[in-house]
Order: sequence, then structure tokens, then C-alpha cells
Amino acid sequence: ALLNVVQNAVQAMPQGGELEISLIPHPSKVAITIKDTGCGMSPHVFRRAFEPFFTTKETGTGLGLAITKQIIEEVHEGKLRMKSRRGRGTTLSVELPLPSHRTYVPRPESMIESPKSLEAASKQGGRPQAASNA
Repeated sequence: ALLNVVQNAVQAMPQGGELEISLIPHPSKVAITIKDTGCGMSPHVFRRAFEPFFTTKETGTGLGLAITKQIIEEVHEGKLRMKSRRGRGTTLSVELPLPSHRTYVPRPESMIESPKSLEAASKQGGRPQAASNA
């Protein structure tokens, strides 16, 4: 999803410019900012930027930002904000919640396949079996 935002930023700077990507961790979230010095958006384009099938490009579906917004907000339960000034560029800010410590459960070492078990399984045309302590 973020790759689409970076591609849009690069396309907004056909004569070159600056692209700044920053990541700031917080205790419960991570903030990602993608800022370009491109052409910026008119108020009309800005209002419709996240609208499905809206595009200002000759080729393209107009789904990139709409899908990006949906993934960030619905799948990751994050926030997406955008600022743009015509002739000055666009800044897109993303906040993604970090998983709580309670939801992280590491795999026990006994469940990790060794390179030998992976190799043996591939030779037999099957899948590796998890190691057992039994």
C-alpha cells in the first residue's frame, strides 16, 4: 500500500524534487510520513483523491489511493491523513497501531523446521513436519 503512495509522489515530480520518508515509533503505534515537493493537488483533486476510480492520469485505474486507505484503516485499523498545496507538494501521514505485548506469541523452538528437515521434505515431494518433543 505504501509503495503506491511513493510511486504517486515520484510521478508528481516529473522534473525531480525531494521525497522524504520518515518513520517515528511510539509506544502503541508507528507514524509514517511520506512527503514530496511535487506539484501538489488542486482543491477539486484533493477532495476526490481517495474516491474509487478517480484519476488524473491518462493510464491507471484510480484505485491506488482508495485501496491504500482501505487497507490502512480497515485491515490495520490505522489512520491516514493527507495535506496538499498546489505547487508545494503533498504529505501523506499514516499511523498504524502496534500489536500489544499480549498478542505476540513466539513459536516454540521445537516448531521451527531445520534446514535438514526442509531439504528432506523437498526431496520427498512433501511438506516438512514440525519437530516434536514427544
